[in-house]
Amino acid sequence: MFCLLNFGDGPESAGTATANSPVASHSQVADALRLLGERFADADRDGPASYATFLALPDDAEAAARLRRDAVAVVRKFLDAFGAGGTA
Repeated sequence: MFCLLNFGDGPESAGTATANSPVASHSQVADALRLLGERFADADRDGPASYATFLALPDDAEAAARLRRDAVAVVRKFLDAFGAGGTA
């Protein structure tokens, strides 16, 4: 999350840069992006849950829910920009 949020102008910039990378077409990249998409597909998946658990205070369910939603949105923006072939 930190890298996606802080690369250039945010996750769209990260997705564009990744799409334009010389390794973007490698099968390992496709596998990794598919897995990232699966694990952050919705706020109840393990990716957003782990992110929220790491950052939110244990007794702050509202903050944890917000962080989970934010994580899904950030990854979606990144993947959408990557999928646009670097034109985002």
